[in-house]
Amino acid sequence: LTFSFLFCLFFYTQLQQQLQEVARMLVEKYGVAVIPGSFCGFPGWIRVCYSNLPPETCIEAAERLGNGIRSICSDSQQET
Repeated sequence: LTFSFLFCLFFYTQLQQQLQEVARMLVEKYGVAVIPGSFCGFPGWIRVCYSNLPPETCIEAAERLGNGIRSICSDSQQET
């Protein structure tokens, strides 16, 4: 018996950085791919999608995404 998940989430961000830069940073530093919402008609949002992955992989990806977002938010707050 094999399980896979489809998880798609849009979240709004008020980060000072450009969303494309945020997306690039998440891929390069945290190994998590996201898509700027403007690519899907939702400017100011980021799209996150995990599909056809085992639950353990989704959990790991969500943890890396959370770490990346916390780091970016912390960096953004220090710049202000």
